[in-house]
Amino acid sequence: MLVGEALGEDEETKEEYFVGKAGGLLNKLLRDVGLIRSALHITNVVKIRPPDNKLARLGELGLSLEDFLPLLYEEIEQVCPSYILAIGATALEALTNETGITKWRGSALKYKHNDSIIILPTLHPAYLQRGQMHLYPYVRNDIARLANLAYGIESPDEDFVQIIDPTFNQAISALDEITETSSATCIDIETIAGQRITCIGFSFSSNKAICIPFRHEGLKLRWMEHEQIMLLRAMQRLYAQPGLLKIGQNFHYDMHFLLPLLGFPREPIFDTMYAHSLIHPDAPHDLGFLTAAYTRMTYHKDEFKDWAEKSLPHDQTLWEYNIKDVIATHRVYQSLRKDLISYGLYDFFTGYIMPFRRLLFEMEWRGLNVDHTLRDEWTSFVENEELPIAQDIVNKLTGRELNPNSSKQVGEYLTLLGLPVPRTEAGNFTVKEEVLEDLISRFPQHRALLKQILCTRVLKAKDLGTYLRAPLSADGRLRCSYGTTVTGRLSSKANLSGEGGNLQNFPKQFREFIIPEIGHAFVESDLSQAEARVMAWLMKSDKLKDVFKQGKKIHKVVGSWIYNKPEDSLTPDEYLIAKKTVHGSNYRMGVNKFARIIGQTVAEAKVIQGKYFTIVPELLAYHQEIQHLIDTERKLTTPYGRSRIFTGRLDDETYRSGYAQIPQSTVVDTINIGLLGLWLIKPPDILIITQTHDSALFSLPIERVQWWTPYIRAHLETLRELTIKGDKLTIPVDIEKPKENWYGK
Repeated sequence: MLVGEALGEDEETKEEYFVGKAGGLLNKLLRDVGLIRSALHITNVVKIRPPDNKLARLGELGLSLEDFLPLLYEEIEQVCPSYILAIGATALEALTNETGITKWRGSALKYKHNDSIIILPTLHPAYLQRGQMHLYPYVRNDIARLANLAYGIESPDEDFVQIIDPTFNQAISALDEITETSSATCIDIETIAGQRITCIGFSFSSNKAICIPFRHEGLKLRWMEHEQIMLLRAMQRLYAQPGLLKIGQNFHYDMHFLLPLLGFPREPIFDTMYAHSLIHPDAPHDLGFLTAAYTRMTYHKDEFKDWAEKSLPHDQTLWEYNIKDVIATHRVYQSLRKDLISYGLYDFFTGYIMPFRRLLFEMEWRGLNVDHTLRDEWTSFVENEELPIAQDIVNKLTGRELNPNSSKQVGEYLTLLGLPVPRTEAGNFTVKEEVLEDLISRFPQHRALLKQILCTRVLKAKDLGTYLRAPLSADGRLRCSYGTTVTGRLSSKANLSGEGGNLQNFPKQFREFIIPEIGHAFVESDLSQAEARVMAWLMKSDKLKDVFKQGKKIHKVVGSWIYNKPEDSLTPDEYLIAKKTVHGSNYRMGVNKFARIIGQTVAEAKVIQGKYFTIVPELLAYHQEIQHLIDTERKLTTPYGRSRIFTGRLDDETYRSGYAQIPQSTVVDTINIGLLGLWLIKPPDILIITQTHDSALFSLPIERVQWWTPYIRAHLETLRELTIKGDKLTIPVDIEKPKENWYGK
């Protein structure tokens, strides 16, 4: 039996459930898993079409959702199904009283009026069609599971053995058994307010785990001091056991707490979050999602969360939650390992991704050294000088006190100027950055004001809020947490303690207060024009290849072609437009967005982009090639073997993402594999400080600079020769002279 939400326009017209666009997608999902629609009983919670298809507007008809529930329950009683697919949030809540369809999808639940009926929730096809088609395989998996349950191919869940609140001897014996006999163990900690470990879980296998508490009955210590020391030593032996695979989900979190107690775990290590992000980079990677996708376990992540000291859960609840995390992660690992092997990515993951995560962990743990005096001076300068001047210019241009960060004030003023300012459904003005950039391209006569509003916002929100006032750690250092994007590029944000922030886009002027370690100098290396260079080889453009082989700057050359003037005669604005033209056009940025980015009218942007396409005719052929690969294989693979599978809707947004996939991934793997090689051979006094897309920063004793520089060139350039479309490519690396701060002085 299938239960949906409510009738849509097509369903109302044809008086049949699921016959519109969402119904067509549902039919495809059913066919994909071998189910025959005519053999299924299909219904909805709400039997009519709400105004504008919005359930919240049922009241306009004098009805409520609750009015339809008795009829639904009576229908279920008459049909007497063994299994029901609950399609969407409304059906989930009506049948189980649970909320949060994205959390509960894929879990086998019990019907609230009859425990013998199994409810399996999944996402509504209409939700997938609203920009979430990358989740299509997971919804298909949910429906396949329903079929497997109905035909007895699988059971709702698989039991496991849990050891909770063990005695001291039981805990020691368990740790020794895992160390000596297990081939893999999952490790997971629970913490108090993100500060202190309260228990640690270890798996023997995918069907057995132990939770060893360190606190109980609130915040009381569970063990006597000598017992705790012996337990930690047993854990250290497990941590250091060669050949024992250590499994974790977002294991960096656990390692930050465990490093002072246990040291660094001996390889091999398998992080399920990063394994899944490699296979399916577009999907969510949290444990709740992975558990639903790769195991038969019921969603449990809301049973307990990291708590504040004033709100302590029952010990049993916490320990059972920890066991479920451990078992779920171990089972997810087993499935992901098979997937990595089947996709040919297992060696790539275990030989490169996981070792590189250790390098990133060291960078996170160490953080950046900060010149606090200079940081304070910059903060004072921006806050007390730059920001007031910028605000004063806004006020003079508008003739009033205008808060650039107030959507209401900015929207009202721009409306007075006759500009079309979009609004939300609630009627509020929307004046985000992209909206103002669009207005600049359409109404260039107001460029000065709109640019000044954006500038003032940047000073307050970005410069002050994001960078200059980013919280430092207790030791005064600037830290971050590293993640990855769909192309494999690094991203960074504040760590789990809320310290630090984004280092990937750290403004150049503020890099002045990032300084080397005591007695050290900075050396920075940069892959020369890396993405544009890779693109020239991918599109097989002899004209662009010659530019790079002659050692010229591609953006200057392209600027001279576009503006028909010598390279040295380009203005700074023309050079910047040429740079954005190369990047935006290579990835086929839409002309409206391109106009916003370069601050020109749409007509001017079309002319500039058209000139570039004429200069590089091979580019359109490259775009067609990528589109064909996505259409036919739904997969793109880089020269290094990194693959990305495209599971979502095949539209312009998907193709544009595909155009950038290979060049961006190739560059990031070039620098990261090189850094990994340098990390493996470097002496302890040479430190890798940051990686920002195509550059890397080292802190080292000044007397080692001359000795270390050839190693940088060897690992980032000489050893990274690629073959692209049958032609060899080596990306040159530029190595700066030693400097006293990250900015360059």
